[in-house]
Amino acid sequence: MASPAAGLPDAITAALPLNPYEQLEVARKVTAVAAAARASRLELEAAHLHQRLADRDPVATELDGRAGVGPLCNEEHARDGDGEVAGA
Repeated sequence: MASPAAGLPDAITAALPLNPYEQLEVARKVTAVAAAARASRLELEAAHLHQRLADRDPVATELDGRAGVGPLCNEEHARDGDGEVAGA
């Protein structure tokens, strides 16, 4: 049986199998369940963040349009008719 030094409550140590290899199998199963639960929470959080980002994209696009700021707008406004940078 698990030693009291393992820090487990008596109810848990009483439920563990006596065979150390069977105890390792129980530990493996517990670890697999914990990892699956963590992965599920992370996937849910990622989906939530993707949704928040998707909700903000149209707002950012609208604000860019209102301000006249686009990926090339600043560069286009900085050049004069000859293709030279204005003021240079």
